[in-house]
Amino acid sequence: EKERMQYGKGNSRVREWRTAILSSGEIPLDNGGADAATGKKIRLLSFEGKAWTKDAAHSERIKNTIEHHYGFMGEEFVKKMFRLKKDSIIRSYEKEVKKLCGMLQCGAYNKRIAAQLAMILIAGRILKNMEFGVDLEGVRNFLVENVNSTRGSEISYGNRAYDAVLADIAKNQARLEKRTMNGSAFEKISGGDIY
Repeated sequence: EKERMQYGKGNSRVREWRTAILSSGEIPLDNGGADAATGKKIRLLSFEGKAWTKDAAHSERIKNTIEHHYGFMGEEFVKKMFRLKKDSIIRSYEKEVKKLCGMLQCGAYNKRIAAQLAMILIAGRILKNMEFGVDLEGVRNFLVENVNSTRGSEISYGNRAYDAVLADIAKNQARLEKRTMNGSAFEKISGGDIY
């Protein structure tokens, strides 16, 4: 939430929150464009080309289980979460971010991604406390491997700016007046906007 001025009362209190939403679909939400903003790349983690089920029969068993037990799990999860102390959840979250940062060689960019991934792992930890068989180490390794394979390390703003300039030059070639090293024009432009 952004800091906002309240008339006669100074700045309002800024609340912080973080959420994670898992979604599946055929088309990635970030549409994979090279021009995607950094914030968008951090917020939308995409897991493409991963086999989530062993075969069609496995997929059907999962679907049938979900259809027969839809809804009860969320309520039990929330009850369990509220029984835990807020400080212990926050400490676990901070430890998880630190562990993920070690695996991702964190700078500012990957630290924000680690914060997103930590949310998934904290949910997994709560499920494990509910006696569900959750392989937290396996989930953590899967998440880190995906980030490392799809994002590399830090985003280079210099490279992004350079790519943007090259794209603009390519798009506007007809407006560019080409000159030799001594400055004399060897390809004049007849009229219109000249860059």
